[in-house]
Amino acid sequence: MTHVQVVPATPDHVLELAPRLRLADAREIWAANKSTPHRGLLASMRRTRQPWAGLADGRCECIFGVAPLAVVSPAGSPWLLGSDEIERHATRFLRMSQRYIAAIRHDYRLLVNYVDSRNTAAIQWLNWLGFDIMAAEPYGPFGVPFHRFEMRS
Repeated sequence: MTHVQVVPATPDHVLELAPRLRLADAREIWAANKSTPHRGLLASMRRTRQPWAGLADGRCECIFGVAPLAVVSPAGSPWLLGSDEIERHATRFLRMSQRYIAAIRHDYRLLVNYVDSRNTAAIQWLNWLGFDIMAAEPYGPFGVPFHRFEMRS
């Protein structure tokens, strides 16, 4: 059985994950910020008080967290970027993400972010977690359709 754990994320996790990022996540980073997977992961981590890395048998398969929308704010921006291996550990991943969302809802009254409309797996996951998914609208430097998603406590 695969050993799965969550640990504080480090720049070494970014170096490990960036070249193996899911195509949909890499496309989303480019469409939203005109950035590479490596720079997108580092930027997300810098905005996040405590970024986390999901490991499977010691290998980084995802990095995630919540970036506060202001220094003192009841709103946060949840994010997760991962490898294709997340699919192999789908049941554990779903349970872990459900527990994580429940925990952070104590710190944030509003969770809000945007997801590329082409990233169907992420949209299904967000829907399963209970986020409200809005209609897609142009977003980012290229005007690619993105859905705003949110959850209020």
